[in-house]
Amino acid sequence: MAAMKVVSPRSLDEALRVKAAHPQAVPVQGGTDIMVELNFDRRRPDVLLNLNEVAELRGWSRENGQLRLGSGLTYAEAMEVWRSHCPRHAVWDDALTGGLVRVVRGNGASPRAEVALTPRGLAALSARG
Repeated sequence: MAAMKVVSPRSLDEALRVKAAHPQAVPVQGGTDIMVELNFDRRRPDVLLNLNEVAELRGWSRENGQLRLGSGLTYAEAMEVWRSHCPRHAVWDDALTGGLVRVVRGNGASPRAEVALTPRGLAALSARG
């Protein structure tokens, strides 16, 4: 098995220079998808570009009516930004807080979440005919 070089830049400028010098480098932040591929020997890039140390990719900002979410934000952080800084969607909020739907988290291998009807939500939907 060939050795894989892991490069961990500390700034966005440095990350861009590394990517320019190694166009085939695979950027990773978090690693859910690439780690599965590595573990099952489905993929073995020569260079892995670890973006976890790049401060500019963490956090979020709001400027001129636009919201910028950094790629280093966790799902929980992104949802908190969404909850606290985006317009309220009344139907969604009412369904969630009223116990009509629930958010089912991913299984660890995937950060996806799904929305499922609760028994109360199913009953309410059925009652509407």
